[in-house]
Parts: sequence; structure tokens; C-alpha cells
Amino acid sequence: MRFLPVFLDLKAGPVVLIGAGELLRAKLRVLAAAGARIRVHAIDGNHDLGVSSEDAARIDIAAGDPLIADLAGVIAVVCAGAGDVGVAMSVRAKALGLPVNVMDDLDHSSFIFRPSSIAAMSWSRSHRRNVAGGGAARAREDRGAAAGTHWRARRVHRRLPQIHQ
Repeated sequence: MRFLPVFLDLKAGPVVLIGAGELLRAKLRVLAAAGARIRVHAIDGNHDLGVSSEDAARIDIAAGDPLIADLAGVIAVVCAGAGDVGVAMSVRAKALGLPVNVMDDLDHSSFIFRPSSIAAMSWSRSHRRNVAGGGAARAREDRGAAAGTHWRARRVHRRLPQIHQ
């Protein structure tokens, strides 16, 4: 097995997202739905990200070249629609020991970013918390009902059709 499923602590620091167009916005929607703080480098200059005001509060639009940007405190780098910048950013991130994902490029990625896996894992984690916190009676109440899942998991699930467009 080359890749081991692991989780990033999204409270530990921001995720840097580099790219352009709808590919960048699709990754942005997934990260925002998961509650990440995001530093966006839109290399096409289009800063119309189409996010809610709630999500916008956790998003920092970065100016300048991402290849020389300060990465102190960053927990991961995601490149989507970044072309050659994504490959160069991969080299830089790996040299700094940061996990990096270059969309559709396993050779330059140290982790895989799969929106459907994120939604499933988020639901599973919140369901386990509900069962552990309320015992079997609570689990029976929650079984089959979205009301028993964590609000963030529900939010990710609701947004999946948008994310995969």
C-alpha cells in the first residue's frame, strides 16, 4: 500500500490552495465544507471564489507568487488546475516536509485528496462520537436519521453534488 489514509488536524493551521478555475473552486468548496482555514493563491487572478460569507471568513486570498510565499504554520498544500506551478510547489512543499497534493498527479503528491472519502469519513467520525457519547439508546434514535450526524458532515454531504460538478 503506497498511501495510508490519515487525517489532517484542520485546527492546527491553514491549508494552502493553489490553482485556477473550477478545479480550484471545487477543492475550495470541499475544504470550506470541512471547516478548514484556507489560504488561496488563484494563479489565474480570478478571486471570485463563489463562497458563502460564513466560509469567506476562513479564507485568505493571498497575493504574490505562491512559490516564494511564507508557508510557516501551514499544514498542507493542495494544487488544483495549477499546471507547472503545482509541480514546482510540490518540490518546495516536500523540501519543507509539508504534505502536498497535486491534482491528478500521484508522482508529485504525498497524499490523496478525495472529496467522497472526506464526506464518508466525516460522517463516520461523527456517528462514532454520537454512539460513544449517548450509548445504545442514542444510537437507536439516530439510526437512519441525518439529525444524529454532526452538522459539518451533513453540510459536506449536502454539498457533494456541487463539489463533483
